[in-house]
Amino acid sequence: MMSDKKTIHDWSIKVCELYKVREIIDESEYEEKMIEGSIVELVDFAIKFNLNMLVYQKDCIVTDYLDERIDLLKGQSCVKIIEGGKESLKNLKDVYKVVFNASDEELFAARDMVSDEMLSRYNFVYTGKNFLEVNKKSIDKGVGLKRLVDILDIDINNTYAVGDEENDLSLIKAAGVGCVVSNANPKLKEIASYVT
Repeated sequence: MMSDKKTIHDWSIKVCELYKVREIIDESEYEEKMIEGSIVELVDFAIKFNLNMLVYQKDCIVTDYLDERIDLLKGQSCVKIIEGGKESLKNLKDVYKVVFNASDEELFAARDMVSDEMLSRYNFVYTGKNFLEVNKKSIDKGVGLKRLVDILDIDINNTYAVGDEENDLSLIKAAGVGCVVSNANPKLKEIASYVT
């Protein structure tokens, strides 16, 4: 790990380069969109299990309904509420991820019913109370960290990551040192270098 002043200085310079990372990522179009048409099967899944749905596009979150569990999004300019119910979400293009919203019991029941075929294409990851995130199989926080260290030319063994829930699992695994908070998901505690 970082043990001498030169290493710390070099790493500090890399942190300053983070401001440039967004531009680099935008230019390389690193963010992977879901396969065209995949939104249709995810909307059908949401309808079947009566789940609210947030659809993430590059610069906007689109939904047909905001309830009390996601009030934090109300009033943000990046959120669009469209009319026409969930069926209208099927027409969206350039989708990067989907987040289902419901009670934890409803989310876990729905996740247990995901077909093997869907699991071969998507990650269904619990991200915290009332949220289940769906990404392409090739996208997760660990992949993001690996891409970031490539861009910044940092040894991944000199990275630290902190997490608390299932969506942090790949990040904790990928980082040189994985830390989790004391109330973290037990799956993370099993693999973490440190628990607070």
